[in-house]
Amino acid sequence: MSQFANDPASQAASDFHLSGEPPAWPKVVGIISIVLGSLGTVCGLCIAVFTFAMPAFMQKMGDLQAQGGAGARGGPVIPTIPMPAELSPGVLSTVAAIFWPIGTILLIVAGISTVRRAAGGKILHLGYGVLSLLFTLVGLAGAYQYQTATKGFFSAHPDDPWTKFFMAQGGMGTQFVQAIGMTCVSAIYPIFCLVWFGAMGKRPEAGAALQEPLV
Repeated sequence: MSQFANDPASQAASDFHLSGEPPAWPKVVGIISIVLGSLGTVCGLCIAVFTFAMPAFMQKMGDLQAQGGAGARGGPVIPTIPMPAELSPGVLSTVAAIFWPIGTILLIVAGISTVRRAAGGKILHLGYGVLSLLFTLVGLAGAYQYQTATKGFFSAHPDDPWTKFFMAQGGMGTQFVQAIGMTCVSAIYPIFCLVWFGAMGKRPEAGAALQEPLV
Protein backbone atom coordinates (compact mmCIF):
# COMPACT_ATOMS: atom_id res chain seq x y z
CA MET A 1 0.00 0.00 0.00
CA SER A 2 2.79 2.44 0.87
CA GLN A 3 4.52 1.65 -2.41
CA PHE A 4 1.37 2.53 -4.36
CA ALA A 5 1.02 5.80 -2.45
CA ASN A 6 4.55 6.84 -3.32
CA ASP A 7 4.22 6.00 -7.02
CA PRO A 8 4.61 9.27 -9.06
CA ALA A 9 2.22 8.06 -11.77
CA SER A 10 -0.45 7.29 -9.20
CA GLN A 11 0.09 10.67 -7.58
CA ALA A 12 -0.23 12.43 -10.95
CA ALA A 13 -3.45 10.56 -11.68
CA SER A 14 -4.79 11.47 -8.26
CA ASP A 15 -3.96 15.14 -8.77
CA PHE A 16 -5.65 15.11 -12.16
CA HIS A 17 -8.87 13.66 -10.81
CA LEU A 18 -8.87 16.04 -7.86
CA SER A 19 -8.46 19.11 -10.05
CA GLY A 20 -10.77 17.83 -12.79
CA GLU A 21 -8.89 19.86 -15.41
CA PRO A 22 -5.93 18.99 -17.66
CA PRO A 23 -2.90 21.34 -17.70
CA ALA A 24 -3.69 24.67 -19.37
CA TRP A 25 -0.25 25.36 -20.88
CA PRO A 26 -0.73 23.36 -24.14
CA LYS A 27 -3.49 25.73 -25.26
CA VAL A 28 -1.49 28.80 -24.28
CA VAL A 29 1.72 27.67 -25.97
CA GLY A 30 -0.18 26.31 -28.96
CA ILE A 31 -2.05 29.56 -29.57
CA ILE A 32 1.17 31.59 -29.24
CA SER A 33 2.82 29.27 -31.78
CA ILE A 34 -0.07 29.64 -34.22
CA VAL A 35 -0.03 33.43 -33.95
CA LEU A 36 3.75 33.76 -34.25
CA GLY A 37 3.84 31.18 -37.03
CA SER A 38 1.16 33.03 -39.01
CA LEU A 39 2.90 36.40 -38.63
CA GLY A 40 6.26 34.83 -39.43
CA THR A 41 4.91 33.16 -42.56
CA VAL A 42 3.50 36.41 -43.93
CA CYS A 43 6.70 38.32 -43.18
CA GLY A 44 8.87 35.45 -44.45
CA LEU A 45 7.03 35.24 -47.76
CA CYS A 46 7.34 39.01 -48.24
CA ILE A 47 11.08 38.83 -47.54
CA ALA A 48 11.46 35.87 -49.90
CA VAL A 49 9.65 37.68 -52.71
CA PHE A 50 11.73 40.82 -52.19
CA THR A 51 14.96 38.81 -52.05
CA PHE A 52 14.31 37.23 -55.44
CA ALA A 53 12.70 40.26 -57.07
CA MET A 54 14.89 43.06 -55.64
CA PRO A 55 17.09 43.68 -58.73
CA ALA A 56 14.15 43.78 -61.13
CA PHE A 57 12.04 45.75 -58.65
CA MET A 58 14.70 48.44 -58.14
CA GLN A 59 15.28 48.76 -61.89
CA LYS A 60 11.52 49.10 -62.46
CA MET A 61 11.35 51.79 -59.79
CA GLY A 62 14.15 53.61 -61.61
CA ASP A 63 12.22 53.46 -64.88
CA LEU A 64 9.06 54.80 -63.22
CA GLN A 65 11.05 57.53 -61.52
CA ALA A 66 12.63 58.57 -64.81
CA GLN A 67 9.23 58.73 -66.49
CA GLY A 68 7.88 60.85 -63.66
CA GLY A 69 10.85 63.19 -63.60
CA ALA A 70 11.49 62.69 -59.87
CA GLY A 71 15.25 63.14 -60.33
CA ALA A 72 14.71 66.62 -61.73
CA ARG A 73 13.00 67.64 -58.48
CA GLY A 74 16.11 66.89 -56.46
CA GLY A 75 15.18 63.47 -55.08
CA PRO A 76 17.52 60.44 -55.06
CA VAL A 77 17.88 59.07 -58.56
CA ILE A 78 17.36 55.31 -58.89
CA PRO A 79 19.50 53.95 -61.74
CA THR A 80 17.72 52.45 -64.73
CA ILE A 81 20.60 50.13 -65.63
CA PRO A 82 20.58 46.51 -64.35
CA MET A 83 21.76 46.12 -60.77
CA PRO A 84 25.23 44.50 -60.51
CA ALA A 85 25.35 40.95 -59.17
CA GLU A 86 27.46 42.11 -56.23
CA LEU A 87 24.54 44.20 -54.98
CA SER A 88 22.00 41.39 -55.25
CA PRO A 89 21.33 39.10 -52.25
CA GLY A 90 23.85 36.25 -52.08
CA VAL A 91 23.41 32.50 -51.85
CA LEU A 92 23.13 32.39 -48.05
CA SER A 93 20.49 35.12 -47.97
CA THR A 94 18.55 33.29 -50.67
CA VAL A 95 18.68 29.97 -48.80
CA ALA A 96 17.53 31.64 -45.58
CA ALA A 97 14.68 33.37 -47.43
CA ILE A 98 13.48 30.01 -48.80
CA PHE A 99 13.61 28.02 -45.58
CA TRP A 100 12.36 30.67 -43.16
CA PRO A 101 8.69 30.38 -44.28
CA ILE A 102 8.99 26.59 -44.13
CA GLY A 103 9.98 26.87 -40.47
CA THR A 104 7.09 29.19 -39.63
CA ILE A 105 4.58 26.91 -41.38
CA LEU A 106 5.99 24.06 -39.27
CA LEU A 107 5.40 26.22 -36.20
CA ILE A 108 1.73 26.67 -37.15
CA VAL A 109 1.30 22.89 -37.45
CA ALA A 110 3.11 22.43 -34.13
CA GLY A 111 0.79 24.97 -32.50
CA ILE A 112 -2.32 23.25 -33.81
CA SER A 113 -1.07 19.87 -32.59
CA THR A 114 -0.26 21.30 -29.17
CA VAL A 115 -3.68 22.95 -28.81
CA ARG A 116 -5.18 19.54 -29.55
CA ARG A 117 -2.82 18.06 -26.93
CA ALA A 118 -1.38 15.67 -29.51
CA ALA A 119 1.93 14.00 -28.72
CA GLY A 120 3.36 15.19 -32.03
CA GLY A 121 3.29 18.79 -30.81
CA LYS A 122 6.49 18.24 -28.88
CA ILE A 123 8.46 16.81 -31.82
CA LEU A 124 7.15 19.47 -34.18
CA HIS A 125 8.16 22.27 -31.82
CA LEU A 126 11.62 20.78 -31.39
CA GLY A 127 11.97 20.46 -35.16
CA TYR A 128 10.89 24.07 -35.58
CA GLY A 129 13.36 25.22 -32.93
CA VAL A 130 16.31 23.54 -34.63
CA LEU A 131 15.29 24.59 -38.16
CA SER A 132 14.55 28.17 -37.16
CA LEU A 133 17.81 28.70 -35.29
CA LEU A 134 19.81 27.10 -38.08
CA PHE A 135 18.44 29.29 -40.86
CA THR A 136 18.37 32.38 -38.66
CA LEU A 137 22.13 31.95 -38.34
CA VAL A 138 22.37 31.29 -42.09
CA GLY A 139 20.51 34.54 -42.67
CA LEU A 140 22.91 36.37 -40.34
CA ALA A 141 25.87 34.96 -42.25
CA GLY A 142 24.16 36.00 -45.49
CA ALA A 143 23.76 39.56 -44.20
CA TYR A 144 27.46 39.70 -43.39
CA GLN A 145 28.31 38.27 -46.81
CA TYR A 146 26.07 40.83 -48.50
CA GLN A 147 27.52 43.76 -46.58
CA THR A 148 31.06 42.65 -47.42
CA ALA A 149 30.19 42.29 -51.12
CA THR A 150 28.52 45.68 -51.32
CA LYS A 151 31.38 47.44 -49.56
CA GLY A 152 33.84 45.85 -51.97
CA PHE A 153 31.75 46.95 -54.95
CA PHE A 154 31.39 50.51 -53.67
CA SER A 155 35.14 50.78 -53.15
CA ALA A 156 35.98 49.33 -56.57
CA HIS A 157 33.30 51.27 -58.50
CA PRO A 158 32.84 54.67 -56.83
CA ASP A 159 31.42 56.23 -60.02
CA ASP A 160 28.84 53.50 -60.69
CA PRO A 161 25.25 54.88 -60.62
CA TRP A 162 24.21 52.21 -58.13
CA THR A 163 27.11 53.10 -55.86
CA LYS A 164 26.07 56.74 -55.90
CA PHE A 165 22.45 55.81 -55.21
CA PHE A 166 23.17 53.55 -52.23
CA MET A 167 25.79 55.88 -50.79
CA ALA A 168 23.22 58.68 -50.95
CA GLN A 169 20.99 56.47 -48.79
CA GLY A 170 23.74 56.01 -46.20
CA GLY A 171 25.42 52.95 -47.68
CA MET A 172 25.18 49.47 -46.17
CA GLY A 173 27.23 50.11 -43.03
CA THR A 174 24.41 49.39 -40.56
CA GLN A 175 22.86 46.39 -42.31
CA PHE A 176 24.80 43.76 -40.41
CA VAL A 177 24.11 45.48 -37.08
CA GLN A 178 20.40 45.45 -37.92
CA ALA A 179 20.68 41.78 -38.87
CA ILE A 180 22.21 41.00 -35.46
CA GLY A 181 19.27 42.70 -33.73
CA MET A 182 16.76 40.78 -35.86
CA THR A 183 18.60 37.53 -35.14
CA CYS A 184 18.40 38.09 -31.38
CA VAL A 185 14.65 38.75 -31.58
CA SER A 186 14.02 35.84 -33.96
CA ALA A 187 15.91 33.40 -31.73
CA ILE A 188 13.80 34.01 -28.60
CA TYR A 189 10.89 31.70 -29.36
CA PRO A 190 12.91 28.85 -30.95
CA ILE A 191 15.12 28.81 -27.85
CA PHE A 192 12.01 28.76 -25.65
CA CYS A 193 10.67 25.78 -27.61
CA LEU A 194 13.94 23.87 -27.26
CA VAL A 195 14.06 24.55 -23.51
CA TRP A 196 10.36 23.94 -22.83
CA PHE A 197 9.91 20.80 -24.90
CA GLY A 198 13.52 19.61 -24.86
CA ALA A 199 15.36 20.43 -21.64
CA MET A 200 12.20 20.53 -19.50
CA GLY A 201 10.58 17.62 -21.34
CA LYS A 202 7.07 19.07 -21.47
CA ARG A 203 4.53 16.86 -23.26
CA PRO A 204 1.23 18.37 -24.47
CA GLU A 205 -0.56 15.02 -24.18
CA ALA A 206 0.36 14.52 -20.50
CA GLY A 207 -2.71 14.72 -18.30
CA ALA A 208 -5.07 15.33 -21.23
CA ALA A 209 -6.86 12.00 -20.81
CA LEU A 210 -6.27 9.25 -18.30
CA GLN A 211 -7.51 5.77 -19.05
CA GLU A 212 -9.11 3.63 -16.39
CA PRO A 213 -6.82 0.80 -15.27
CA LEU A 214 -7.66 -2.64 -16.63
CA VAL A 215 -8.89 -5.06 -13.95
